[in-house]
Amino acid sequence: MSGRLRLIVIGVVLLVLLVAGGLGFLQYRTAPAREAERLAHAGELGPALEQVELATARAGESPALVELKGFIQLLQGRRSAGEATLAGLAKGGPRGSRELLTAETVGQRLLDAGREAELGVLCDHLDATSGGPLSPTMTGLAGLAALSRGELKEAIDLQSRALESGSSLPEDLTVALTKTVDAARLAQRSGRVTVIEARDGRAMAWRGVDGARPLQVVPELRSLLGNQQIATLPGIDAGDLDGVVQVSLDFGLQGLATRLLRREEGAFVAFDVATGELLAAAASGPEGDVLGPFDPRFQPGSTLKVLTQAAYLEAGLDPAMVVPHHCKGNDYVVEGKIAYDWAAHGNMDNVATALSASCNTVFCKMGLELRDEGLRSALDPFHFDGLDIRGSAGEVYPAGAFAPGPLLGMDLARASIGLGETRVSALQSALIALTLARGGERVPPTFIREKRNVAGSALPLGEGPAPERVLGEATVRELNSAMRRVVEDPEGTGRGLKKAGVPVAAKTGTTGGDGGPLNAAFIGWMPADEPRLAFAAFTVGSGRSLEVSRRALGPFLEEVWREIKRRPVASARGR
Repeated sequence: MSGRLRLIVIGVVLLVLLVAGGLGFLQYRTAPAREAERLAHAGELGPALEQVELATARAGESPALVELKGFIQLLQGRRSAGEATLAGLAKGGPRGSRELLTAETVGQRLLDAGREAELGVLCDHLDATSGGPLSPTMTGLAGLAALSRGELKEAIDLQSRALESGSSLPEDLTVALTKTVDAARLAQRSGRVTVIEARDGRAMAWRGVDGARPLQVVPELRSLLGNQQIATLPGIDAGDLDGVVQVSLDFGLQGLATRLLRREEGAFVAFDVATGELLAAAASGPEGDVLGPFDPRFQPGSTLKVLTQAAYLEAGLDPAMVVPHHCKGNDYVVEGKIAYDWAAHGNMDNVATALSASCNTVFCKMGLELRDEGLRSALDPFHFDGLDIRGSAGEVYPAGAFAPGPLLGMDLARASIGLGETRVSALQSALIALTLARGGERVPPTFIREKRNVAGSALPLGEGPAPERVLGEATVRELNSAMRRVVEDPEGTGRGLKKAGVPVAAKTGTTGGDGGPLNAAFIGWMPADEPRLAFAAFTVGSGRSLEVSRRALGPFLEEVWREIKRRPVASARGR
């Protein structure tokens, strides 16, 4: 090979190596950005953001990388971070060419996730940086973002412009825009945009057409909220209020409960026995830090006796250790102290008779036989450690607190009948009734039925724990029979509930005294033999439970029964 040819070959090889090296270096600099886009398109947002940071470190910050970072932050639900990132891009600046994570892709995903606020940030960013009109798809999405803010005139204009553009829109977006334009025009005429609706679709909260906040709330929902904001409701985030949330509340039953609690200070909660859906939850009087019906501020009194009896039966203890008993009302002594009863009940031949008459002495004896550990462990399944609301984001709501231990002597005896430092919420007590009405099966309560984005598409809901059997069938049969006697016996403490016009199974309680006003407590379900509705009620400063059952709760349950008879409700499962 001649020297000249050799030089040419060497030159070609060097050129190839130089090109290969350049391409390799280019690959080194650009690969993280492409990988970031691929990961973000696949929904792996955390790793995608890491690749953006790597790309920035290798190639420096560029408008395209900044925008990609902002897109990812919006998809993560980090509205403030995404808005701040995108704000750094100059109007009309280059954004780069996206093949996977296009603005349209980001916008559709934000809409599908019910993140209309982040969708609005995206549309505002594109409007500021595009240097020209938005694409028809983004124009339609901008209209939906405006609709979520209650800016109906702008929403109608943008959506109509997208539909009339003559361009090919995604089919699902075309359907959504057509539907929501009509809805926006209707809202414009009515002057309100619904954000919370009852199970039958009736509006419970809305904002004005100018997007004004705070939201307007009907009295039926206000009786649940008290002084709290809507976003404090279980399972609702502030972002959900850009779309529509359907809650499980029955508008009619909620209205009845609201009216009851205008007359009686306290709380009322009711569940659908078949589904575990919360049908009514209302409270009146002083509010705590959380929602009134969910605030564990009530002393359960004798309603706790059903759990003491359940613990006794589940432990296999012999009823002969506590009955028969002749109750004189003031002759049972624990550690030298008299455990007083409300009355001299006379002969308590069996536990069912004792529950019907609500004889304190028999249940104090049960608690002492169970001891602190036995009683406390038996209460564990009944939400003393918090409440999971199905359909929520997984948060645990406050629940009651059993008396701190270890409990001995008179403290244990009083705790066994729901006195002392034990506190429950109306929600928790209604769940105890629900578990008994379902034959001992604990079901996670449901409050959120459906969440829809501004386009009307359903959003995914989190799932709570599966139903779980927490009481044996024999125990529940005995308890349920005894609770029917509370209402049916001539001397039963709940005999005033016969006014309900349908057989009711219940347990009553009376707390307070010592010169102060008396409070009343109730748990139960109706009808007694085929439960459809489980409930709990507390009234404060109202007198003894027998008086309240006659004066208020019995007639109220009669109204409730008339209301629920109009609806087809399945019988309870697990019985």
